[in-house]
Amino acid sequence: MSVVFNFETTTQNMKKIFTPLAIAVISCSANAQSLSSGLLMRFNFAGNAKDAGPYALATSPSALTLSADALGKTAQAYSFNGTSDKINVAYNANVQAQFPMTIAAWINMDDSSKAFPIFSNDMSATVYSGASMTVSGAKLSAGIGNGNGVGAQFRSTYESPTLLRSKTWYHVCCVFKGLGIFELYVNGVKVNGSYSGTASSMAYTNSGAAIGFNYSRSAAPHQYAKGKIDNVMYYGRELSELEINLIKDMVLMSEMDATADFGPYENTPTANSLSASKDRFGNNGKAVFFNGSSSQWTYPTNNTYKLSFPFTMGAWVKLDSNNGNRPVFNLSDHINSKYAGAQMVIQGGIPYLNIGDNNGAGIQFRKSYQVNDSIKVGNWYFIVANFISLNSFKIYINGVEKTAG
Repeated sequence: MSVVFNFETTTQNMKKIFTPLAIAVISCSANAQSLSSGLLMRFNFAGNAKDAGPYALATSPSALTLSADALGKTAQAYSFNGTSDKINVAYNANVQAQFPMTIAAWINMDDSSKAFPIFSNDMSATVYSGASMTVSGAKLSAGIGNGNGVGAQFRSTYESPTLLRSKTWYHVCCVFKGLGIFELYVNGVKVNGSYSGTASSMAYTNSGAAIGFNYSRSAAPHQYAKGKIDNVMYYGRELSELEINLIKDMVLMSEMDATADFGPYENTPTANSLSASKDRFGNNGKAVFFNGSSSQWTYPTNNTYKLSFPFTMGAWVKLDSNNGNRPVFNLSDHINSKYAGAQMVIQGGIPYLNIGDNNGAGIQFRKSYQVNDSIKVGNWYFIVANFISLNSFKIYINGVEKTAG
């Protein structure tokens, strides 16, 4: 038996499946649009301060300290000291987006009552310009500047009254749909806000971007973030609420058209005995063909994919045959002879799940869950597995929850 699959999602019925679960293996294709579509900058801070976006812009970080991220994974976020730490990003005209835009990041503030600049795509030292997102007085805000001066008449700012706590991880996001049409999200949930300032346009000064820093543009001291920042993403398009939740919870994602991990840990897989194939839309080279005998797609052994409940796996799959036992994804030591971690498998055309305690290979060392429905040979199916707890699992096929077998 051979298998063709790629990791993508559609918007249909997906919100109820994923929220608020952590995503283990997922890629987003909202109306056939990839999560990498429209991406301009991406800072995973996976052990370094590089831009993992399409332009790989040069960065000039200060003496930042690596820290644990929101999942407790070591050396996967940066700690900013509040006095001098910042990251400057080189200017590039290709990232000077017009509306719509999206900025997102994980933050953890030492003192949320203090100014905490997050990201600006055009950090001018003299005027309000470009788009930015920050926390001030424990309130999340985002704004644009018209490039003509400093003062309320030169900016438009949208601020939420929701108070953010110190020493707490938050995923924050702003979608700049148009002038005076901003949306703020905290932990994937849209929050209300109010506008101030009267700028009627947005302009750039070719100053380059900045993370964790904001010029005061007055006699007051410059503002520096004190706390942690991680997974900063900047798009030249509007992200949907589903997509915001996906980038918030993502741990691993592959679009299966290149050996690259779009997730925050940037682990590079090794592909053996694979060939490019068409995806469900008929696009060449956008899926991978597994020959059923020697094909493998493996990730390095480390702790970045070791998750506790709850978590979710998802993949688009097309079978050439429904005979045999075929793994789709192993979140475990796949070479180990013991049942360990979590696994999504198709056996005889029926999707089912395994979890193991890493103590042996018998039935007493695993727990399994399968559904009544089977998938047909030659058709594409989106299979989602929810590992909610040790005794609670769900399987969805094309957005519909299936009953246990």
